[in-house]
Amino acid sequence: MNLIRVDLRQFSGIICDFTITEDNTILFVKALGKYRSGSDGNCDGLYLFSVLVAYYFVYEPISMILDVRDLEYSWGNTILKSLNFFNEVARDNDEKNKVIIIIHSDENQQAITGVLKMLKDGKQILCKDPDEAFGIAIEKVQKYLDNR
Repeated sequence: MNLIRVDLRQFSGIICDFTITEDNTILFVKALGKYRSGSDGNCDGLYLFSVLVAYYFVYEPISMILDVRDLEYSWGNTILKSLNFFNEVARDNDEKNKVIIIIHSDENQQAITGVLKMLKDGKQILCKDPDEAFGIAIEKVQKYLDNR
């Protein structure tokens, strides 16, 4: 039997950079590159979602910020798995009620808001400013901790 080495990165040109606060409460994900349009972007969407899942379950942050300002995105609904992250991966109501904060650019704002209209469930906050996103994330973490 021959085994072939596999690497999910081969299916997407998207690059993700992950950072986390010292107390592991906020995971910041910077996604950049080109998300191919339509069904050509399915692997891009699945790759992005799979790495988000891996980091989320390893670090278990309370809040997540997804920065897509440098992601070329015009259309493709597989990205919804990432944009609706907590609704997709929730193991309980606490996780289902978490909000993903999405930082978008002027260039991809219309495409992001357009695809989000397809969702029935899930919670997202859109913003353009990283400082605003971190302020919201800190607020969400505090609210979560106060309600435990």
